[in-house]
Parts: sequence; C-alpha cells; structure tokens
Amino acid sequence: MKKSRMIIAALIASALAPTFSSCRGGESKSPPIHIVPDMDFQPKFRAQARSEFAAWSDHRAMRLPVEGTVRRQTKSEKESRDRYPAMLEIDGQGKKGGEFVGTNPLPKTRAVLDRGRERFNITCAVCHGRTGKGGLVAKRWPLPVPSLVEPTELREPATKILDAPPGDLFDVISNGRSTMPSYSHQISVEDRWAIVHYLKALQLHFKK
Repeated sequence: MKKSRMIIAALIASALAPTFSSCRGGESKSPPIHIVPDMDFQPKFRAQARSEFAAWSDHRAMRLPVEGTVRRQTKSEKESRDRYPAMLEIDGQGKKGGEFVGTNPLPKTRAVLDRGRERFNITCAVCHGRTGKGGLVAKRWPLPVPSLVEPTELREPATKILDAPPGDLFDVISNGRSTMPSYSHQISVEDRWAIVHYLKALQLHFKK
C-alpha cells in the first residue's frame, strides 16, 4: 500500500512539475496566451506602410480624405453660431468674460428639448441613466457616480451639479471632468447646449 502511494505521489509530482517550473518568473520565448483578443489581431495597414491593394496605384496605406471632406466641427459650429448669434460671445468652455454663462444660448423650445433628450439617451445614458440617476456603467464603475438630478450621499458634488450654471455643464461635456472624458468630438456644439437644456429640465422634474 505504501509503495503504491509513493508511485501515485511521484506521478502527480511529475505532472505538476511543468506548472510550477513555469511560475519561477523566468523569461520565455513563447508568446503569452491571449485569452480575450479584443480585436487585437485583425487585417489592417500600419502608418507609412506600403499597400499592394490593386485599386491604389500609389501603394500608400495612408489615404487622403475624400474630395469635399469637411473637417469635423468646423462647419457645424459655424452654422450653429450663424443660427444663434448669442453663441458668438461664448467661448468653447461655456464662458463669457471668464465666467460660466448662466443662460443657455439656445431657445428652450420643444424641438431643442427633444433633440437634447435624443442626444442624452444615445451618448450619456449608458453612464448616467435616462433619468440621470445612474446607468449600467455606474453600477459597475469602481467609483460612485453622483446623481445628476437629486442630492445623494455624495452631497457636495451632487449639489454642485444641481446648482451649476448652463456654461459649467457645457464645459464638463466639452472637456470632461474627473473620470468623465471629453465628448467634444462626439457631440456638436449645438447638441451640447441642447443636452444642457434637457438636463436642466430633468432636474426641474425631480425637484417637484
């Protein structure tokens, strides 16, 4: 019986030897196991690389924009300022004369609020929820996400959000704050102001 136990122990030890030997911290020439590829391995061209694609006679992997392409934001921002002259005196951070503006340059119409709600639900609700109380990301985020519409246990940040002037909210959407990134490339200037209108409407709704 004792001999058979020794044989079993030896077999187990020999089976586990590669596992323990690989945990010594030494360098390995084998690539690490990539359990979740996350689209890391996909057909693509690197910058400055040569392309053999038959339709590109110049063999450049980096392509010029399609003729007539307009740089992002340039045209939409100009159109917004032409449509709403009140924007002309407000800079890109929602400030006028160095202070956050207290009045939204967009009119508070049903169309503007509907547009703000649509943009908010598409871009903001995943983190903040459609009611402003927290979305799916907030439930899994390691740091607490304050409510946009009511005081919570995070009393100071929540109060600041409730009392913030429109320009301050516009600045947060444009440039980000704390763990929130900038959305200036995803949301046009006009739509940012529309979202601010909708957010203020949400806050009024929950104050009732």
